[in-house]
Amino acid sequence: MTDFKLLYSYTEQLIQFNNDAMTRNKKVRETKEKADFYEEVEPYVNKVSTLCSKWEPLAMEWLKEETPKHIHAIQLKDVL
Repeated sequence: MTDFKLLYSYTEQLIQFNNDAMTRNKKVRETKEKADFYEEVEPYVNKVSTLCSKWEPLAMEWLKEETPKHIHAIQLKDVL
């Protein structure tokens, strides 16, 4: 059985990462500031990537157990 609480937690964290990225993008566009790739971008991407690799197997297991009508495995893979 899938640990749905852990999946939910990962999903919330990914949503927060997405919101943070949108906020950061808006700020950068307004101020025209440049992000340091090795200090800001790479560590952020690594955190998100690590979380995605934990989220995917749980999401796929949830999909198999719950069999929702309008969500398919390919859609979950495309999100990543």
